[in-house]
Amino acid sequence: MELGGKAAALVLEDADLTLAATGCVHGSYMHKGQTCFSTERVIVNAAVVDKFLPILKKTAADFPVLGAVSNTGPENTLRLVQDALKKGAKLIYGEARLIKPGQLHPLVLSEVTPEIP
Repeated sequence: MELGGKAAALVLEDADLTLAATGCVHGSYMHKGQTCFSTERVIVNAAVVDKFLPILKKTAADFPVLGAVSNTGPENTLRLVQDALKKGAKLIYGEARLIKPGQLHPLVLSEVTPEIP
């Protein structure tokens, strides 16, 4: 089944922020980002964003780093991340670099606009 797209998670004002962060990180990282339905963006209600980001950062930091099936995916992702940073996105967790070929450090970006792919 092809379910491709830009899967989003929504974090609403009344959300359990720890549970939401866990769901977002697992949805993004669990299958090494290599499924057509992994979480690619998180949209957070402005009322809770300042509380949510530190929880998301810690949750991402606690998730094990996994290698990709091939080297090209992480390399392509790194190029997109570097472009996003040049266009104004903020890196709030991780390092925009490969740990080793085929293995990208887990990352969390904020302030990503619709103009940034």
